[in-house]
Amino acid sequence: MDKPIHSRDNDNQQGLWAAFESADDPDAYAQAWLALQCSHIGGVSLAVLVLESEEGYTPCALYPEGVRDSQRLADLIERSLEQGSGLWLKMESPPSATAASRSVYALSYPLKLEGKIKGVVAIELPVQSESDLAGAMQQLRWGAGWLELALWRQRAAEDEKILTRLQPAVDLLARVLSESQFSAAALALVNDMAALFDCERVSIGFVEAGQIQLAALSHSARFAQKMNLVRLLSSAMDETLDQACLIHWPTESSQRIITRDHERLAAEEGSGTILSLPLMDKDGCYAVLMLERASSKTFSEHEIETATSIASLAGSALKDKQRLDLPLGKFVRQRLRNREQTRAWGRYGLLTLLLVLLLLAAFVKGDYKLNSDSVLEGAVQRVIAAPFNGFISSAPVRAGDVVKQGQLLAQLDDRDLRLERIKWLSERARLQKQSQDARARRQRAEVTILESQIAQSTAELQLVENRLQRTRLSAPFDGLIVSGDLSQRLGGAVQQGEVLFEMAPLQAYRLILQVEESRISDVKTGQQGQLVLTALPDQSFPFVIEKITPVASAGDGSNTFRVEAKLKKVAPQFRPGMEGIAKIQVDERLLVSIWSRNLREWLALQYWYWLG
Repeated sequence: MDKPIHSRDNDNQQGLWAAFESADDPDAYAQAWLALQCSHIGGVSLAVLVLESEEGYTPCALYPEGVRDSQRLADLIERSLEQGSGLWLKMESPPSATAASRSVYALSYPLKLEGKIKGVVAIELPVQSESDLAGAMQQLRWGAGWLELALWRQRAAEDEKILTRLQPAVDLLARVLSESQFSAAALALVNDMAALFDCERVSIGFVEAGQIQLAALSHSARFAQKMNLVRLLSSAMDETLDQACLIHWPTESSQRIITRDHERLAAEEGSGTILSLPLMDKDGCYAVLMLERASSKTFSEHEIETATSIASLAGSALKDKQRLDLPLGKFVRQRLRNREQTRAWGRYGLLTLLLVLLLLAAFVKGDYKLNSDSVLEGAVQRVIAAPFNGFISSAPVRAGDVVKQGQLLAQLDDRDLRLERIKWLSERARLQKQSQDARARRQRAEVTILESQIAQSTAELQLVENRLQRTRLSAPFDGLIVSGDLSQRLGGAVQQGEVLFEMAPLQAYRLILQVEESRISDVKTGQQGQLVLTALPDQSFPFVIEKITPVASAGDGSNTFRVEAKLKKVAPQFRPGMEGIAKIQVDERLLVSIWSRNLREWLALQYWYWLG
């Protein structure tokens, strides 16, 4: 294959190099580069340069200029993009071609930057043999370096532009972070931005309860007195908040943006240009930054980009400082308003709680206590029964009354006994008189008989007097009437031995615990515990186990054993029959053993039932 480059005249080459060196935009640079490559290769009938853009890979240069039929190379370009390497493909010859004509080939070579394909150059070239393709491919490989260098320069220029725009934002962020208080940080931000952008006034407001609250005003530490200005600024910021978009007044916008409050602010405060920037995060707009110039000089695109970068960085830092400076109650209310954060807190809190519980259960020991229902009983329970058959005369007390020792509980009717006493008194007096007469007559036998009759009448009299004393039923000790109410039986008959009252002492009690059958093996005499009564829930009373009754009683679907305990402390409010909850201190065990005992026992029983 002839080297076409030596057949070109020097003027054409110099013109191509001059166009390549003087290209001042990316499209012109790409077109000049492609023409220069084709001139070096020679004989190129069609060439296409495809570069990456926001819309994908699009053609940016064609050779010869003005050609429109570039679809012949589309298939080769797609394959080169997929495989990421240089390719060549033999094209179909036109019908008019002779056998002696050269074969037409298509070549492609990818352009890479940092390992990523940024574009593809493809040419269509007639050659005599496939061996002539190596030179053309080598030229594409060498020439690709120029274009990759241009891409690197473009990348560096863009990075420098970004750094230039972000440098003020970073400086202002450092200024904001250096302040410890929210108010001082906000004031520093608006003052520095006013100086940076040559603004008459810069203000910032944060969203509270759906409305903007002015937080800082440049060159004014105290702005509460400027009520009209604060009202106008807040209204304009609310306008930005409602639309959640940048407002540059009075610049016309293609979007339908409402600027009524901005116009009112400009009219009353003399602002020539207003730029309102909404500060956004994942939850929406949380603040608005407003820049005002007295002149009609609008903000340039570069200034808007710089201000936006500053607002994004410094605004987030201010938001964190504002949250840290909030009172605890207000901070909690704001957090609860955010449903997403509430859900996240709930999830994190639940996971943390589960983890803590697992660690405690696995390594920490705790007191193993048994809970059981309990009831107070009197240590002694005395029965007051009817001493003989009779009738009730009076009953001044009944169940629930506290009585003193010797106090009257009930009185039986004694009229018949009094008459009988008089009878025996008269009988004894008559016999004594007869005995005296017999003694006077010296009748010894009769005296002996009368003496025996006198002794009999005396015994009967003593029996009657004893029964008279027993008609008065009195309290044997200080205590409480547990049962018995004779107030509804006055005049009624009672039988000898009938229980009329039951009494218990007030200062002597025993505690009865009903321990479940599955836990009775853990209870031992001498164990201690605490009692809380339903009537006295704010007090606890220590006790010690004294006796375990080996007899079970059924109730409420389970078997329980009666366990007796002695109270170490007795309160004046105690009454027999009071119920409560008793906790028996058994020993110390791992928390996991305590919490999982019911489950382990149930599984053991099920295993025994089904597989044992």
